[in-house]
Amino acid sequence: MKVKVSAPENPKSIVSQAACTLDVAGRGARISGIKYAGNPGDTVVVERGNVRSRFKVAWVGEPGTVRDGQLGLQAIEPVRGLWGIETAPPDDFGGIEPDGVVQPLAAVASATHAATNSPKAPTSTQSQNRGLMRYTCRGEVEFRKDAQFALTHKGKLRDIGTRGCFVMTKEKFPINARMVVELKIGALELQVKASVKTAEPLGMWMEWTELPAAEREQINELVERLAV
Repeated sequence: MKVKVSAPENPKSIVSQAACTLDVAGRGARISGIKYAGNPGDTVVVERGNVRSRFKVAWVGEPGTVRDGQLGLQAIEPVRGLWGIETAPPDDFGGIEPDGVVQPLAAVASATHAATNSPKAPTSTQSQNRGLMRYTCRGEVEFRKDAQFALTHKGKLRDIGTRGCFVMTKEKFPINARMVVELKIGALELQVKASVKTAEPLGMWMEWTELPAAEREQINELVERLAV
């Protein structure tokens, strides 16, 4: 998705330019295609069409690395309609880390403070939380609303983590809709309950709501294998 990024409070740090979104969460985003000369903690404005919102820079991709030209952003005001997708109301999540991690707000604030006040601030990858990572995973998915006589729909698994999974489907359900999800990943078959957290053109991100110990252990083992 193309967006326009500018820095009204520090014009020298960035020339208004187009960028692409890589990851989006309730209160954060990761964008690419940016030549940014500012620092974590700066404020930038992201625009799409006639919608705009202000963000705090959570981290800046280092030149010469695979993250060169990327920014992690943390919303500092309500984000409505900017990304062109429907997201669940923000909880305690902030800027998205370089590898797709959605970092807790407290951690973002701590990292931003350290980056602003210390010449040897830790890199963002040092504060990653494995529990928030998503990993590419292919499989078949059947899902239905958690209600009697609900119709079953089919989709494809795109990625999965210990918190939930992304299902590619044309069928969309309201945010926070409670679902019953059946996953078939190779020989692994699971049935779990989840809640819709993000709905976008390609599908839905759903997070587990009731995960019995056995199923949790199976998902954790799967994620550990995918993380290697």
